Amino acid sequence: MRSLLAVALVAASASAASAGTYLGLGIGTAASGHVGDDASSQGTDGNRSGRLFLGFRFGNLSVEGGVMRFSQMFKNTADDATQLGADLKYSLPLGNGFEVFGRGGLQRTQLSNDQASISGNGWLLGAGFEYRLNLGVTAASLFVDYTHSQTSYDQGQTGGMTTIDSSASMWMAGATLAL
Repeated sequence: MRSLLAVALVAASASAASAGTYLGLGIGTAASGHVGDDASSQGTDGNRSGRLFLGFRFGNLSVEGGVMRFSQMFKNTADDATQLGADLKYSLPLGNGFEVFGRGGLQRTQLSNDQASISGNGWLLGAGFEYRLNLGVTAASLFVDYTHSQTSYDQGQTGGMTTIDSSASMWMAGATLAL
């Protein structure tokens, strides 16, 4: 019976490296970019970014969904951004556990401060490197990536709606764990 359990664990860990559900967490640099034409939005408040995500990998293709938090300057105020996104990630194995990947998807961002909040939709693109680990019972990875997102906010004003375009870019390092 113990032999069967050992064989089942080894078989499960081998397949976990290339297929299955995983949970990821990353911490990154402050967002750089802009919000609209406001010159004060070109700066940064120095706060870090963070991302929590859940993914499912089959072969070299993964589907991910997650939430990212960062700060952006807008009208001389540091606003908190919460971004919900869904993306496809394609990984290309390089050998010895290393992979290069690219990802792209759609996102919704809410930019808020103590006085107001605006929301908008957009897209994101990213690329990075990943090192896959086989931990015996499960699989994990360490990654570093660069993500760029574009968002269009509709802001109501007297006389109609105004669209504000924004961009945010950041480097991130993190880890994933197969579930």
